[in-house]
Amino acid sequence: MGSSVDDTTGALRTIDTELVATIEHLQRIYAELGAILESRTSASLPAGFAETGPDLSEADQSLLLIKSKVFDEGAIEDLKQMLIDLPRTDTDTKLDELTDDADRETRRRLGEQYAPVPAAVTQRYEWLGAPGERAPRGAAFAQQTVTEAVAELYNGAQREVLYRASLIGAGKLDELAALEAALDAAETPGGAEAIGAEATGVGDAGGGSGPSRASSGSDSDGGLG
Repeated sequence: MGSSVDDTTGALRTIDTELVATIEHLQRIYAELGAILESRTSASLPAGFAETGPDLSEADQSLLLIKSKVFDEGAIEDLKQMLIDLPRTDTDTKLDELTDDADRETRRRLGEQYAPVPAAVTQRYEWLGAPGERAPRGAAFAQQTVTEAVAELYNGAQREVLYRASLIGAGKLDELAALEAALDAAETPGGAEAIGAEATGVGDAGGGSGPSRASSGSDSDGGLG
């Protein structure tokens, strides 16, 4: 802070100015994200996604738009490349159409079918292991923003499927067993509270998450993309 009163005062004024600018910037982002989530649709895809993103669901397009406000340009370029390298499949369509009341066997099966996707992208893009490092406004801001977006844009069954896929892809079989145990407990009388975060976990949003190519990767682990 400096050795004199004048230096200290000047430093405090500089910090105050920077904080005001940061708060104003975050407020603009917050308002934009709120509008997207409230309408559950995206007015447009992020710049550069015109060719790779039109086939994505509205929820996925919204999540991409949100991520473009949270992560740096390099991370967004990687997301664009993921969409090129991993085109949509029937499994993606099933995830898009999955309803919140889907039975457990369907959720389990889709999780197994989708598991190769997060495993592949995490292996290729190592930063997905610590996506907060690619968030200019900090890991905490990125995690909170994307987690809230995923919770709003995708239903519980979809989030569970992606969580299952991330656990299988990462070889976290103990955590997968814990999820099954929590689901067992939730299906018993009075056991609904036992399901906790495992059954609905969307994971840390250091990058994000929800089903589909828009949110693949460790950000959806218990769930960028």
